[in-house]
Amino acid sequence: MPLDVISSEIISACLKRYGHGELFFRRDGLEFEDRRAAMRQAYLETHRELKDEYQQSIARAAITPGMTKPDVIAAWGLLEEDTRMAFGHVVDDSRAVYAYFTGFTVGERYALYFKDDVVVGVSQTDVLVPPHEQELEMRLTEEYRGLITFYGDEHLTGTDGHHFDVNWIRDSPPFPARWTEPVEPWTVTMIEQHLKAKGLFGEYMATLRRLNPESENFSTAQCSRAALEVLPYPPLLRAPDDPHITLYPLEPRAATGGPPEEWFWHMAAHRPSQVALIDVNGQIEFVNAEWIKTRLFVVGQVPLLVNGVTQFDQIEVEWLSGDPIPHFQRVVKNIGYRTVRVTVAPNFREYLANFVRDYIEKPYAGRYSHENNVLAFTIAESRLSETLQRQLWYSGITWIHTDTLTHE
Repeated sequence: MPLDVISSEIISACLKRYGHGELFFRRDGLEFEDRRAAMRQAYLETHRELKDEYQQSIARAAITPGMTKPDVIAAWGLLEEDTRMAFGHVVDDSRAVYAYFTGFTVGERYALYFKDDVVVGVSQTDVLVPPHEQELEMRLTEEYRGLITFYGDEHLTGTDGHHFDVNWIRDSPPFPARWTEPVEPWTVTMIEQHLKAKGLFGEYMATLRRLNPESENFSTAQCSRAALEVLPYPPLLRAPDDPHITLYPLEPRAATGGPPEEWFWHMAAHRPSQVALIDVNGQIEFVNAEWIKTRLFVVGQVPLLVNGVTQFDQIEVEWLSGDPIPHFQRVVKNIGYRTVRVTVAPNFREYLANFVRDYIEKPYAGRYSHENNVLAFTIAESRLSETLQRQLWYSGITWIHTDTLTHE
């Protein structure tokens, strides 16, 4: 949050009752669209308890202080394209929630002020509240995790508590919750993968170049801003039994044959990018891998008990219905590395751990896996160095060496 925006100023602005007694019309021509007109009519038919003045205002596509947030949404016919670039701040004085948002462009540009769920002020203004530096993460955390986000002292935080409906008010205040967790920043790669999954990458790149015509290399902040302009918001599909939780369909698959959307939701939750492989015992082993394009990944971790696949191989995967983790199909390209696997009897596990510490950790950093009585590590040569061979041969214990079929 900008340093010059403080809680007392937000509360003070909300209590000034801007536009009290006035009507603020939507006058960009979109108020006559069938879908928005139908939204107003359906709302009026299901909310006959509204005051006559509010009913008349909604019928005329106008809002006025005293309405609730749902009244405003119905009156202006607010859809995702209307709220995509509306940003604001929310604070809590322990008695009420105060919020202000600017950027509602409906013929004129308006700011809305709230106390809890009621509009306490409306003003016409060209002053825009800049988005939070993690606005993209805030929206995706709400969409994918069902968490509400608020400004913490040091970082952005998500919570599963529900103080009030924040479907289109993203920045909710700190409050008692069942759990909280930090909202981590996204990388440029994650942003691009998400846009590709949504089928919006072309539009995103055009927007990125329009916003930053002088740039050749785009920063994460610039990429986030462009993504905010093209991503639909808020999510429209909601669970019928809980309006705070978004439902995520597992079909259809991406038209390009690439990752399905549930995989990107999985990544959005900051879970590791992994591929499921079948090990020598017929069990599934999860190995870290980096997505390249479509169904291609590069293996980023040494498989512990998998034959035929080694670190840095380029592999093809498939997604099984309902499973966000891809499953290995075949090696597309082996660049010549090899996995060496040694196994000791269970009673020598401690010795193996010491061996890893003394001879493997530093020279093979990032290129080995070790668990219990099994060690696997990646070498670039066709065979072990003589030094390491001697250390293995004269260890005084029996090593079982396995051909992992990872080198011709």
